[in-house]
Amino acid sequence: MSKLGRFQWIDSVKGVGIFLVLLGHLPGVNFVLETLIYSFHMPLFFIVSGFLFNKKEVLTGVGYFSKQLKSLLVPYVFFAFLSCLYFSTLKYSGVDAPVYTNNSYFSAFWGVLVGEGSYLFVNVALWFLVALFFVRCWFYFILRFISGQRKIFFVTLAITTIVIFILRRFEVNLLLSLDSAILGLLFFSFGYFIREEFDLEFYHFGGFVTIGLLCGFSTIAWMNGRVDMNSFIIGNPFLYFLSGITGSLLIYIYRYAI
Repeated sequence: MSKLGRFQWIDSVKGVGIFLVLLGHLPGVNFVLETLIYSFHMPLFFIVSGFLFNKKEVLTGVGYFSKQLKSLLVPYVFFAFLSCLYFSTLKYSGVDAPVYTNNSYFSAFWGVLVGEGSYLFVNVALWFLVALFFVRCWFYFILRFISGQRKIFFVTLAITTIVIFILRRFEVNLLLSLDSAILGLLFFSFGYFIREEFDLEFYHFGGFVTIGLLCGFSTIAWMNGRVDMNSFIIGNPFLYFLSGITGSLLIYIYRYAI
């Protein structure tokens, strides 16, 4: 089976992920549902990105970074410009809404330069492009110095654990979505790990296993409370990692039904 055909189910997984993102941002969404969605919907995208990462297609350092710039940062700048233009137009028109009356033209521009979700009020979702850019660049360097899927994952786990502990200990929030990217690196590495270590095409989960995963995921997510990867609000890091993995695995199982 061709590589493209083999991973066609990824499109279904990404489609469900996009739907969950939209559902989680709807006004008035149920708090319980929102808590469950936020516990894994962004980790899902990083896991999928890591799963699709093919080290055989990695170019030279310059070529690789050039490709990441074109595929992630150029779209970021383009959509950020359109979002600022849209914001400025409505603000100039005198639209009476808090996002326009409480923020200046400069704050919109500054948010784009900062590249972090809490500042990117003109288009919050753009933080993901910045974070994914750093995740892919960091992972490239890790591959250059470390070989073996398991070693890569556990080294990444150790690095992210230490950095997350330091950031939370000193209550530091990094610009350019770097703190979110550190979390994303762990999920990205996990996605790469499971692709290389397991042939998911042959893993079919029975009803009891699925129900057990669903109950486990719901319990973990509810125990950890409302989280937001964009703002680096993750509750207990261990529980957040577990909810991100189990929730993503449930979406993988669900793809058989669509």
